[in-house]
Amino acid sequence: QILLKRQNKLLSATNKATSAKKEYFYDAESRLIKERVISSGSEKSYLYNGSQIVEERNNAGALLNWNIHGLGIDDLLRTTKAGIKYYPLTNEQNSVLALTDIAGNVLQRYDYSAFGKLIVQDADGVIPPQPGIPLVSTLFQGRELDLETGLYNFRARWYSPELGRFISHDPIGYADGMNMYEGFRGNPVRYTDPMGTIAGVDDALILGAIAGAAAILSDDEARERGSELLSDVADWVQGSCENIGKKIGEAVYGAAEQQVNQETSKPSEEQHQKEQKQQSENIKNTNEGTGGVTTPPPPPNPEEGQEKDSKTEKNKTSSEEITKQTEKEADGKKGQAKQDNKSVQTPQGIAHQETSQEAKELYNEVKNGKQIYRSGNFPRSKATEGQYWSTDNPLNHGYADRVGAANLNNETPDFVIGGTIKEEANFVTRKAPPYGTNQGGALEIVTDENEVKINFFHMPD
Repeated sequence: QILLKRQNKLLSATNKATSAKKEYFYDAESRLIKERVISSGSEKSYLYNGSQIVEERNNAGALLNWNIHGLGIDDLLRTTKAGIKYYPLTNEQNSVLALTDIAGNVLQRYDYSAFGKLIVQDADGVIPPQPGIPLVSTLFQGRELDLETGLYNFRARWYSPELGRFISHDPIGYADGMNMYEGFRGNPVRYTDPMGTIAGVDDALILGAIAGAAAILSDDEARERGSELLSDVADWVQGSCENIGKKIGEAVYGAAEQQVNQETSKPSEEQHQKEQKQQSENIKNTNEGTGGVTTPPPPPNPEEGQEKDSKTEKNKTSSEEITKQTEKEADGKKGQAKQDNKSVQTPQGIAHQETSQEAKELYNEVKNGKQIYRSGNFPRSKATEGQYWSTDNPLNHGYADRVGAANLNNETPDFVIGGTIKEEANFVTRKAPPYGTNQGGALEIVTDENEVKINFFHMPD
């Protein structure tokens, strides 16, 4: 028995086989934040980072489970339950196929029916006589399985692998098709639906959508909106959408730029008519001055013409060099002044760009692609959204003391991140201030949140 209310949210469910009844509670953003089993009174609450669950706690607030995700949605890297760390092996749809321990030993394997019904196997891939209980709840397409009901939480609504459909209608109506209960366009082997609202499109649809949109735009619109079109599509696309999008965006921009260059290089019709009129007037004036007799002009002197052209070109080149040098000096002073006035807002206050030579040199190196790092410990440290970075390897001895890290981070870090600053990112370079007993003093990079393009995410043993 299932009770749905308020925007088709699952509020309660009863398992007919066990008579167990559960209640479900949501926050203002429609995220599931608590479950309660009525018969036992046990509760489980959830803590989120955006739309992804990072912690599960019981009635007393004790930590039951916490997750580490990658850069993509539902990209589970590690889950810790009862102090045991599990590492999922997933397919391209983020469905968990096996769990390993830190040494890489397989602990449990999983298989699914075409529509996601779970089949638990032992480490050797053998199905036990009695239905096995999965060690983790994050399974089909990286979504959480509710063991009491057998339903998967796909954020906007719940999905039944037994029925092969959602148990409530699509909150976006008919925008994704006429069947508002259909899951994954009837093909969950190919499509995913992490938000529970619209199935991810394949590469052919991406190309068709972008090419069709670009065809009806003017050159200027295509140049300005190329990345916007790709971003809109990418919100719902998994896998290779980003790479395809970049290629299409470059193609749209390149074609538009070539067209604009061709148009600007053509002499205007008005200019052409003006030149013809001027030539006619010159011929007329010459005839009048010679009594109507046309006097042919003297043959040109090749040496005189070459000398004149050479002087003109030399003067032109000299003038251009002076102009370029002046502009370069002005841009340099302007850029340096802009760099010196940079600042970044942090929870600890405003970080300003230092004017020392070494800080300026580091700023330019980082801006030109020098790799930067940060580290931390779960769950207290920020990861990819962190603001404090360094060019020093966090695994080097004395790192925390040099960069003035929090004392809690003196221990071996749970993670190390490496990346490069994004283009047009706002950041400053300065000497790290002290923190607690850590002295600081090494140069650090302070950025706005999410201004670093991540190259790797490493969890030391």
